[in-house]
Amino acid sequence: MITIVNAWHLRQDGKFFPVQVHLYAMGDGDLSSEAEVAAFLLKTDSEDKRLSRRVIDAWIALCLEDKVRYDDTEEDIIETIRNLPNELPYHFAYPLTGDELVKIHTTANNFNDVDTLYEFIDKILLKEHDDLCLKIRRSINQQFCRVRYGGKLNTVKGSNSLWFRISSVGFDWQNVIYNFVSDLSSSRQISDISVCRDQESDNTEADYFYKTKDGRQYYHMPIQEYLAEERESSPILDADLLDISRGVYATLWLMFQQGVTYFDAIETLRLHNAVPNRDFWSYFIRKERDRYCIESSEGADTL
Repeated sequence: MITIVNAWHLRQDGKFFPVQVHLYAMGDGDLSSEAEVAAFLLKTDSEDKRLSRRVIDAWIALCLEDKVRYDDTEEDIIETIRNLPNELPYHFAYPLTGDELVKIHTTANNFNDVDTLYEFIDKILLKEHDDLCLKIRRSINQQFCRVRYGGKLNTVKGSNSLWFRISSVGFDWQNVIYNFVSDLSSSRQISDISVCRDQESDNTEADYFYKTKDGRQYYHMPIQEYLAEERESSPILDADLLDISRGVYATLWLMFQQGVTYFDAIETLRLHNAVPNRDFWSYFIRKERDRYCIESSEGADTL
C-alpha cells in the first residue's frame, strides 16, 4: 500500500522529513513523546544530539522501571533495552533500533545495574524531568516548521492549500519556505499558501498569520501571487559575534536569528555566566508576533 505524504517537518537548512502526524513533546510523565522527538532529531541528523541522547537514556530508564528484576545483571539490563522496540505499546515515527538504544545507553553510562538504575530514575524524576521536557520541546520547535498539504491541522480531501505553522522565534523562514513551495509545486497542485504561528506550540487559541512586506497576511494567498512576490534576502550575521554586553535577551535573539538552537543558546550563555533568571520564551513569542505577524479572526479555521 502506497502512503501519500501530506505532512512534513521542514528544517532551517531546507531539508524536510515526512510524517503522518506532526511531532510534539507533550510533557509526558514517562517521556514517551519527548523520546519520540529525540529519536526524530537523531535519525534526521539534526542539532542537539547530546540533549537528544540524554532524553533517550532517561526514557529508557523509565521504561525499565517495571521490567527489571532485582537480581538482573548488567547483561540482563542490556538485553531488556535491546528488546524495547518490540515491546512498546506505541511506535515512534522515526524509530531507533534496539542496538541503537543500547549504544546510546552504554555510551551515556548513567546506570549499569538495578541499584544505579533506580538512582538514575530518582534523579530524572526529582531533578531533570521538567527541564528535559522543556529543552527537547523547544529544540524541535526552534529547528523545524510544521508543514501540511490540504489543511491547517488535518488534510482535507480535495483541498490544495499548503499550510506552514511556525513555532520558532527569531529565525527568518522566508527563503526556506519559498524554496520548499517552489519544489513541491512541481509535483503537487497548490492553490494557496498560509503561514501562521503554531497555536499548539504557542499555547494560544488566537491565530497569528505572518505578514508580507506591505502588511498583507499570508492567509490563503494564491500560489501565483506568492511565487511572484518580491522577496528580501535574509541578513548575513556573524555567528562568531557574541557580545553579552548588549544584554541577555538581545544576545539570545541574535543567536536565534543565526539558527542556533535553544539548547545551544542557553549553554553558550551559561559559559558566559549570563543565563536568564526567568523564562524568556513567552517574551520572544510576543516579539515574534509583534514584528512579523497579524492577529486574525478570519483565519480561525482548524482544518
